[in-house]
Amino acid sequence: MKRRTLSLLIFLATLIAITIPLIMLVSGGDTDSFTANVTIGSAAPTIDWVNDSVNASPAEGGTRIIQIQFNVTDNNGFADINTSAAYMNITRPGETTRETTGGDCYSTFNASNIQVIECNITISWYDEEGEWVIAVYIADNQGNFSTNDTSNFTMDTLDAVAVIEDALTFSGTPGQSDQAAQENPLNINNTGNQNYTKINITAYNLTGVAESDTIGASAFAVNVSGGVAGAGQSLVHSTTVLITDAALDRGATATEELYFWVDIPSGIEDDEYSAGTNWEIDPTV
Repeated sequence: MKRRTLSLLIFLATLIAITIPLIMLVSGGDTDSFTANVTIGSAAPTIDWVNDSVNASPAEGGTRIIQIQFNVTDNNGFADINTSAAYMNITRPGETTRETTGGDCYSTFNASNIQVIECNITISWYDEEGEWVIAVYIADNQGNFSTNDTSNFTMDTLDAVAVIEDALTFSGTPGQSDQAAQENPLNINNTGNQNYTKINITAYNLTGVAESDTIGASAFAVNVSGGVAGAGQSLVHSTTVLITDAALDRGATATEELYFWVDIPSGIEDDEYSAGTNWEIDPTV
């Protein structure tokens, strides 16, 4: 009896050991699901090319508009390019940034996914010669944007000055000294983009209109201080004379003032005297 009971217990234990794992592997829960999504956004337009072969000289004493083009590619087509968002500037260390404002950039060509944009930039007469960096910005209709600053614009040399008064006039009687020009000071403006460290003047003798008397160029003197003739340099007929302390740096308000004086020779006839050749002002870089 004990043996039969033990055998039954062993059988039941074996049955339980086999059955329990099978019961644990069976799940009675319901199934569930989830979604998978991928969002493909609009890529930013690309600036493929900026025209870095552009060069120009400023306009003497004023401004000039230059045009610089660049190409834009957008995979969604050229209509996705927001042309009104286009912006461009040119920069050089120490110089004023020249940039576009509203309406200065416009499309000149459309094809498939490409747009050619041209921008107007205004430069001034005193902008320094040399390489200026071109920076370009563009965006699409979704606000994605790109920039490019790998190209240069070349500002050419503008060598120019302007004498505001177009003549020097003096009056007096024979033997009078240190007679000032009625135009004192004679104003010279730097209307280019060069720094002039020296100013030279070439003068010529004056001859009477009715008589043959002459007032030599050496009777005239010039300075930058406003003092009398003795404080300046005497001029020499048909010869370049360097004016001490005279200079003309470039800039929006760059100017130099020259004061002229004459010693009228004694015994000279009453007459009007003029130089047959215009006097010359020659600034030197």
